[in-house]
Formats: sequence, structure tokens, C-alpha cells
Amino acid sequence: MNDINNAKRSLGIIAPEKIHGLEFEEWEKDDGPGKQAKLFQDIDEYKPDNRDDFDYNIKLRYTCSSCKTKQGYHNPTLLEWGAYMGMKNTSLDQLAENYRFTDDDYRHWLFVGNMNKYKNSFIVISVLWMKKDTPINSTFQQFPKVAPDFKPSDQS
Repeated sequence: MNDINNAKRSLGIIAPEKIHGLEFEEWEKDDGPGKQAKLFQDIDEYKPDNRDDFDYNIKLRYTCSSCKTKQGYHNPTLLEWGAYMGMKNTSLDQLAENYRFTDDDYRHWLFVGNMNKYKNSFIVISVLWMKKDTPINSTFQQFPKVAPDFKPSDQS
């Protein structure tokens, strides 16, 4: 995440050294002025799912190869909607197992993004995983924000 921050990017893909698993925290009370208004105030049976419909905030604990955090690991919120929907349909242990974090036949990447107000605070947008025997192009590198051959059009 430091590399993403240093490059002034808001999105990136991280290959964690080790994923330790999911953690489930009860939601903090959010009764302040910044609380999101509900779209369907009076029609509860038709309202879409939102965080109030889930018992826990899901966090993902992982370590990276050059971790510089005080606690020695990262612990961002997992925003992936599939995880929250999975929490409704399965046990918490099974939800963690569905990601195959402990299966040595799989490799994992994290698609992360920072928060608009807090540029140094990242969330996991999605967990990407695939079998290790699947060939991939592993030449991840930073792409320029603007292509070197980009020429802005004249706006005369």
C-alpha cells in the first residue's frame, strides 16, 4: 500500500505474503450527522441490503513482504459484496474457507482502493484467487498515469 500511496494512486493490486484470514467485528454505532439516509424509509420489506442488515464488519488480516506497520500486519475492511451476501447464507467459518486462504494450491491478490477523505486508508475491494497451476502473466509493474505518447488536442 505504501507503493500505491507513493505513486499517488487510489487503486492497486497487492500480492500478500500471507493471508491470515477473516475477522468479524461488530459495527460501531453511527448515529452522527454523517449517517447515510435510507432510500426506502417506510417500505422495509423492499429496501436493499445495507450494512445495518449484517451483524459484522468483515476485515482481512494479511502480511506483506516489506510490512512496516507497528502491529506487523494489515487489517483493512473487506468491502466485497459477495462476502456480505455469503455471511447471510453460510457460517462465518465456511465463508473464510470459501476464499481458500489455507489451501496451498491457490494464490491470492487483493484489489485495494483508498478512501477519498483518507488517502492513506485503504479497503479491500475484492479478493482475487486462482489455482497455482494456472499460467499467469506475473510481470506486474506500475503503469504511467498518462501514456508517454499522449498528446492533448488543441482546444482553440
